[in-house]
Amino acid sequence: MKAMKHNEFFGSLVKKEELSSINQNIILGSVVFESSSPFRAYYSDDVLDPSPIYIYIVTDKNYPVFDIIRAINHVKEKTGLDFDAAKAQIESTDKLYQVIRLRHFQHFGNISIIQKAFSDYGISLYMTSASVKDIQANVTIEKMFRLLPLSEEIWLDSDEPNHAYLQINRNLSMGEFVAVTEKVRNNWFESKFDAALGCFLTGQSVVDFVRVYTNKLEPEYLVGIRNLYLEKLRLI
Repeated sequence: MKAMKHNEFFGSLVKKEELSSINQNIILGSVVFESSSPFRAYYSDDVLDPSPIYIYIVTDKNYPVFDIIRAINHVKEKTGLDFDAAKAQIESTDKLYQVIRLRHFQHFGNISIIQKAFSDYGISLYMTSASVKDIQANVTIEKMFRLLPLSEEIWLDSDEPNHAYLQINRNLSMGEFVAVTEKVRNNWFESKFDAALGCFLTGQSVVDFVRVYTNKLEPEYLVGIRNLYLEKLRLI
């Protein structure tokens, strides 16, 4: 099979998350959230849920994305730790948090080491003496996507298994996306999937997409989900 060449695009991704505050393995007084089931619609709610864990380190302000990228590269080099990170924002009912999203880190004991390295670089942590409870929120991530084209409208993630991106033909609010996704799932009789909303830049254009998380990456399966989204989008 001929190897496909990936393309790189800068964009954003947003999805609803249930986040739990962490009180151990962090710098005292800082705020860190955990999403232990970031793909809840795909994985079961069983205690043996094997979904990956995502960590969100809260910063003291909204730093420019390129400052965060520089800081991430510095922290990796300084600590020698291997992890993936991106600038993100958490929006709950009454609070907006600027955060750095971590994943693929080696273990929880490294969180405070990573926090300190960011702080030493100049990305200050959000510190508070107030209690921060678990929240439900929209999480928006700004990142570089490395994608393999499966067709003109469907891409696979070069770095993340089980991630596919399906182009849609309009920009959606989060409320519209949640409503449309519920209709799609109610009319989808194949294996289940998790979904998020996003977009990326290509040239002077913005491509809107639905990110699906599934272990079925066959073209027929992904085309079927995309067609169902397009069908339900025509009704709103």
